[in-house]
Amino acid sequence: MSEGASRATARAAAAERPRAHPPAAPLLRPPLLWAASAIAAMIACGIALRLGGYVGSAYSWFTLAGALDDSWMPMGRAYARITAAHPAPLYDLFFVEHVKFQYPPSSLLIYAALEALGITPGVPELNRLVWVSILAMPVLIFLICRQLIAQSPLRAGGAGPASLLAALFAGAALFFYPLMIAWRLGQVQALLNALFALACLLWLWERRLLAGLCIGLVCLVKPQFSLFLVWALIRRETAFAAGQAASLGLGLAASVALFGLGNHLDYLSVLTYISQRGEIFWDNTSVNGLMNGLMFPDEVLKFDYSAFPPPTPLVRSATLWSSVLIVAYALFPRPGARRAALLDLSTAAMAFTLASPIAWGHHYGIAFPVLVILFFALAGDPDAPRRRGRLVLWGLCLVAIGNYWNISEHLAGTLAAPLQSWRLAAVLAVLVLLHRLQAEAARPVAPAAAELDPARA
Repeated sequence: MSEGASRATARAAAAERPRAHPPAAPLLRPPLLWAASAIAAMIACGIALRLGGYVGSAYSWFTLAGALDDSWMPMGRAYARITAAHPAPLYDLFFVEHVKFQYPPSSLLIYAALEALGITPGVPELNRLVWVSILAMPVLIFLICRQLIAQSPLRAGGAGPASLLAALFAGAALFFYPLMIAWRLGQVQALLNALFALACLLWLWERRLLAGLCIGLVCLVKPQFSLFLVWALIRRETAFAAGQAASLGLGLAASVALFGLGNHLDYLSVLTYISQRGEIFWDNTSVNGLMNGLMFPDEVLKFDYSAFPPPTPLVRSATLWSSVLIVAYALFPRPGARRAALLDLSTAAMAFTLASPIAWGHHYGIAFPVLVILFFALAGDPDAPRRRGRLVLWGLCLVAIGNYWNISEHLAGTLAAPLQSWRLAAVLAVLVLLHRLQAEAARPVAPAAAELDPARA
């Protein structure tokens, strides 16, 4: 046999041999690049906006600049009223004095708990709680990333690449506007963001009961997250539902005992009042905010600290039906899905936030752990062209939600005014990505594919 023929035979034999899997490290490198690029773009845009005289991002943590009392002023006045020697009806504060105390009475358990510990619940003390929550986020995000890497098809060639990717996301949390503005405002939302991130981590650790307990604590301040109980029961996630029911039930029992049943029933009137009106200010990232902006275009740049927009049939109807559709979309699992997954949990959190008539920028602090979870799901897609396209969209969502683009205020009163709803568009895009991934995961595995890949059988 000639030398050329021998070489051809050798090449043919080599082609027929099963190919070895590529080394682990290169598989992590492209996602690392995607994440680094998107995070760098988010931070660069925030800095550029700041230099241009716009908000961009919330970097007050660099200097520990003084925090405000956005949550603590109305909550403090409510707690003083309800614990006075002669308590007055709690929600006269809302309806008569026009102070926007929109939280349930159970939110005041934070004050009662601090007092029980011998701590005066003043603004400085409460903002220390906010700061602890802010500092907890990078730690929680780092642990979530490490767990996601361990469970994903992305194989790290050692601890170094995995830790670097996790550290990138952990650091990015300190530049993500909805998270950091909670410190600048003095917002209880910082604590809720940390509890949600902790719930995601506990879910990854298969600690469903404790994850549900965290969500139940969130419900004491954010009632719309009570829908997670229905979500869990539909999916037969009994441990999660039990944890949520336990913390929510005990919290409500304590709240009724301390603050009275009447004040809890009065809160239903507050919810009805708000749902019929919402807010006009353009930062209200909800269907209600969009519709109010279209109805009252001359008022989108004003935030009224003591009043709400007048109710209109169109806004009320759009708010109601959009909320019903968004909640229904989140509650019912995808056809073929066997059990709830972390993507499913993330979808519900984003949907329940979006379905509210009022959803300010800081309410989307929960979007950061969701974006991290979504990134790892997208990066593990074996279809390279589809993966690239989706990761580009994911990066645009990170840049959009991660900054405060108040440069868009120049669009108010023009034909381009709907572009002020940039965060709403990004949130919807995140929900679309979550939906597509879950729909693909729910598809039955073809028999041939199952035979070739025992892990999928």
